[in-house]
Amino acid sequence: MISSEFAKEYQRLIADNTSGSRELLIKLIKFLQKHQNEIDADIIIHLQNHFSDFQTINSFLKKFSIAFKNKRLEHFFKENPIDDKVVYKKIFTNFLPYIKNFQTIITISNSKTISEVLKLISQSNKSLKVIISEGRPNNEGTIFAERLAESNISTTLITEAQIYQFAQKTDCAIIGADKILANGNVINKVGSYLLALACKELNKPFFVLADKSKSCLDNCFIPKEYNRDEIFKTEKKIEIHNFYFEEITKELITEIITD
Repeated sequence: MISSEFAKEYQRLIADNTSGSRELLIKLIKFLQKHQNEIDADIIIHLQNHFSDFQTINSFLKKFSIAFKNKRLEHFFKENPIDDKVVYKKIFTNFLPYIKNFQTIITISNSKTISEVLKLISQSNKSLKVIISEGRPNNEGTIFAERLAESNISTTLITEAQIYQFAQKTDCAIIGADKILANGNVINKVGSYLLALACKELNKPFFVLADKSKSCLDNCFIPKEYNRDEIFKTEKKIEIHNFYFEEITKELITEIITD
């Protein structure tokens, strides 16, 4: 029987719709490590279904499931550290040659990888300016903006509707990725395609920053809808759609930077 603490933390974890995939993975690892004696096969399956949009979490849960079946969780957690700063450092190092003279960068939503890379960039580029699109409907971009501001990075927050206007004022755009398909297309938060199109029109570089765990063998992406009440709650007969993720075609991507 699971504890009340387990139940509360589990609900908090699966209700998190503002964290990026890497940040969600860190929270998931902490949760599973803390409650490993209360985990069963049904919970693992439920987690896999719930986080099906996040490739890095899918890959982790597949390995976790095997370790669980073989009763090797203690060894598994030693091989899968909660957070690996080396990954962010490698992505930053590989990205640096592309942005040596860049001062203003635009991004969207909330991403642990993007956050860590921007912090590394700001250490040597004190004049760095970052423009963040809020990430409707849950406005996780506001969380991202506050984190960057706390790191003394000049930060501007905008709505998705202002992406084209502000993309004109930037040197490049960067986004994270929830999946990198085998065909080179990328899955990320809705609004990313709009940003990519703006960059294409304005002849601005559009970069994807993601660790290798985001890559998958699939070539097909089927978007699923989330709670429509997040967009607008009404009893009137209004058709409402709420998609979190979309596919950005490789033709719109300047480069995918990984570790």
